[in-house]
Amino acid sequence: MATILNVDSPFNESSGFGVTSPPSDGLPGGFAAAMIDCSIKNMASADVFEAISIPAGAVVLDVGVIVITGEGAAETIDLGDGDDADGYFDGKSVETAGMSYSLNMNLNNAGSYAQNATAFAGGKHYTSADTIDVTAKAALTVAKFVVWCKYIQTNLN
Repeated sequence: MATILNVDSPFNESSGFGVTSPPSDGLPGGFAAAMIDCSIKNMASADVFEAISIPAGAVVLDVGVIVITGEGAAETIDLGDGDDADGYFDGKSVETAGMSYSLNMNLNNAGSYAQNATAFAGGKHYTSADTIDVTAKAALTVAKFVVWCKYIQTNLN
């Protein structure tokens, strides 16, 4: 298992990963996304990709994954953070282009939490900086997908 460190820089075609919407002074918090292209940077089974930096004091409200290019085989990923590797999504397929998953943590009903391992009613508050992480459940060599989240920045840390 390897950990691929987060890079807060634009998507780089030579490395196969990067932030697609880096935060700026004009947009503190709000929305962040990262693209992962496994045809450029393969992921082995159990590799962890630190996709999006979450600052201390942030409250994550929504997360999601959009598959741009499918792996072509029944391979899956987990989406979580340093506290819970599959806290947002457990075993979601990246087999086919167009597949997408989202979790709105503002909705307090059973349906909104059916896809995640841990329910965060009203959002998940991060008291210290962390990352939204993707864990490959098998080798990924073709898949290309975007991981995104919406969050608000607070001074609650």
